[in-house]
Amino acid sequence: MDSDEEEEALLSGSGDHDGAPGRRAAPAASDAAVEPATSAQQLAPPRPGPCSARAGDGKATVWWGETARASAAGLDNEERPRIDTYIIIKYRQDGDEWRERGAENRLEVKYPTTSVTVEGLDNKRTYQFAVRARSRKGALSEESQRSLPVTPYEP
Repeated sequence: MDSDEEEEALLSGSGDHDGAPGRRAAPAASDAAVEPATSAQQLAPPRPGPCSARAGDGKATVWWGETARASAAGLDNEERPRIDTYIIIKYRQDGDEWRERGAENRLEVKYPTTSVTVEGLDNKRTYQFAVRARSRKGALSEESQRSLPVTPYEP
């Protein structure tokens, strides 16, 4: 390969490089697809199933599906950390926006619990809930799908 062909191969991301410092072929797009999962991805527990809620007087009962099985994600169960805690996140509707207002809007329950009653809600305000799983080492899953909006009410 002459120097013009080599330069074109380097710029197009194909071919070999000559080992010169700073000259390296870019990886092909298909190479990225076979990269192993990062350690952060392997440490996070699987995402909990969708979240549901039912409103009551100043409260809501919230439940969710167990986390997706690790094998469904193409991993062995031994590659995913054990779940220690579920974190329930409360979102309140303010106008057209949904807002989480800090740590006071979170509630924790120990695994394998998959439902909880969230008390102290304002009647006539609208809420949504989501859940994250946390491993014993503190790694967090992605947030579950949020519940449909619910509005606590006075009986």
